[in-house]
Amino acid sequence: MWYGFAGYPINAYSQIGEYNEEVLAYNAKFEALHKDADAATLKEMGESIYLVQCAQCHGNAGDGLDGRAQDFTGRMTKEQVLDVINKGSDQLGYAMGMMPPGMATGAQAEEISAYVAGGMKGDQPASFAACSSCHGADGKGNSGMSPNLVSYDAALINHALQNGKKGMIGKMPSFKTLITPVQEKALTSYVQSLSN
Repeated sequence: MWYGFAGYPINAYSQIGEYNEEVLAYNAKFEALHKDADAATLKEMGESIYLVQCAQCHGNAGDGLDGRAQDFTGRMTKEQVLDVINKGSDQLGYAMGMMPPGMATGAQAEEISAYVAGGMKGDQPASFAACSSCHGADGKGNSGMSPNLVSYDAALINHALQNGKKGMIGKMPSFKTLITPVQEKALTSYVQSLSN
């Protein structure tokens, strides 16, 4: 009994602690080894990470499994954009804060969602002015202050990995303690290649 209640905590050894120390040492070695990896290596590494960590929800090809998760091969669908316009969003932890629900309604919300889902091509609807105050007139997120509506930039992927995100099939967990900065850079490289 002494060992269970007093001796073990005093000794302070645990297999979990030893494992965590080994993981930290390995991650530091990995970061040093791959800190200057070239684009091809990053993309290959990113594909491996994607297939292990992301493919279950986003699909092996990144197609979002028929709209159940984010589709990395294209952009948001009109329905997804409309859902965010109607419900607002405060999941990704951007500096500009929460997007309030109902920034546009009715026909204006419909034309904004069609414009954004269409890749922001063609004539910009006048109602997009409500969006441009945070996302910028070009929709690229005001230098990382809010989400990029045009492409999967590094800031958008970083915010999703750091904070997680609620989706149609459940909540994506935060990966901030699960992958290293080099792995995040590699994953970003691969996800961006899916939309090209």
